[in-house]
Amino acid sequence: MKTVSQSWKRLKPDFCESEPLYVQFAGKLRSMIRSGEIKEGDRVPSSREFQSLLSLSAITIENGLNILVEEKYLLRRPRLGTFVAPMPAESLAAEKEILLEKERDFIIVLFCNMSPRGDYWYQVLARIENQAKLAGYDLFFRQIQSSGDLSSLRLKGCRGVVMCGYNSEKLARELEKLGIPVVLVGSLDDDKSQSDDLDMVIHNDEERATISIRHLLDLEHRRIACVTGPKDSQYSMRHKNGFMAAMNEYGVPFSQANFFDLNGLNYEDGIDAGYKILCQTPRFTGIFAASEMIAIGILRVAEKLGVDIPKDVSIISCGGSLISLTSNPQLTSTDSKPQECADIAAGKILERIRNPMTPKSVSVVRVTDIHFGHSTMLFRERQGNFAVSLQS
Repeated sequence: MKTVSQSWKRLKPDFCESEPLYVQFAGKLRSMIRSGEIKEGDRVPSSREFQSLLSLSAITIENGLNILVEEKYLLRRPRLGTFVAPMPAESLAAEKEILLEKERDFIIVLFCNMSPRGDYWYQVLARIENQAKLAGYDLFFRQIQSSGDLSSLRLKGCRGVVMCGYNSEKLARELEKLGIPVVLVGSLDDDKSQSDDLDMVIHNDEERATISIRHLLDLEHRRIACVTGPKDSQYSMRHKNGFMAAMNEYGVPFSQANFFDLNGLNYEDGIDAGYKILCQTPRFTGIFAASEMIAIGILRVAEKLGVDIPKDVSIISCGGSLISLTSNPQLTSTDSKPQECADIAAGKILERIRNPMTPKSVSVVRVTDIHFGHSTMLFRERQGNFAVSLQS
């Protein structure tokens, strides 16, 4: 027997698993055969030997071996023992295809400075994966910080990288120095970063913020909070510019106190922002939230504090995904068009892989529509704890 007894001991089933022991035993032995660890013609231990090695019953061993005999992985020879059977040509071809599949070139979707939480990024990831598969590439998902070391990524066989989130200009340029095409979906993590010669897909976030603030102003809100982040990112900067443009257009004064800069755009960040905003006196009557998760965090705080949304405070968010449709109350939001963004990014990276000399460009996905939910309404001055003057 070419394989030592120590290798056979790895066939011992995991007793905590839900599958029957004989099925687990057969599965592990099948894997050893398919990987080539046990070769054609090798004799496998007898039922009695397996009982001794694995501390299993004869029935468990026999049932497991019978499965592989029926599948033609094993061949019984009377009075000689049980051997690994010759694999049919079609089986060999299938195994070769599996090995080639593992060695295929791949594309990495790299999330920078964030985790892909929320419906928007799930849709982007699924759409890019579909496009990559159709083009013959596997797709791997990774996360990294701006200060991260590229050596932590397995880049051998990587044909391209799609960076998502609050992306690092430094990392993008390091990847391209290695000859790997890069496309960025989203903003850069530093508002002083240069994007003129990077391939990017971005939203018209400034226009989106302007549209959102106009909506609140048209509802006669004048004390409006702009809640955005991450701090010092281009995403945050564009929202602030859009906020200021709308407020100036309507001649409504504002100050630095109207801006709430968050470290991130997650639910927990929304909770923190909610307490800061809703506990102020006089209270803001309108809130622009840079993400649906922030808005939902604020909704939860309002519920705890007894603040009625939208009677006391109106909220509009960026997003327009399933989350905003199922929140309570349903969020008024702008559509982020994840499938359109993903299709553009996938087209860019695949074209760059096919033709490295393809010119780079910044593609802007326009967001011009508001999905009207139940989180905004016409401002009416109220008496009591929530009274806010239009002049304040």
